[in-house]
Amino acid sequence: MLPQLLLLLDRNVVLNETPDILGPGDWLIRAWLLAGEGRIDELKHLLFLERPAHTHDSVPIRTVWNYATGRASDTAAR
Repeated sequence: MLPQLLLLLDRNVVLNETPDILGPGDWLIRAWLLAGEGRIDELKHLLFLERPAHTHDSVPIRTVWNYATGRASDTAAR
């Protein structure tokens, strides 16, 4: 179990290999990592192409998207 948990410390593993330990919520963890890194295009693909259409207006998706786009706006304003 510990070796699997240690994998979660590596962002590259979480983003690209999605360890089984993350379960069905792995997409949300990946979304927050992409948002935090400012990878808007990849985040948009994950949230709006990979996720079912009926989830696009859900609270988790709106929250991550608003954080990422707000952060991008803040960076552009500097």
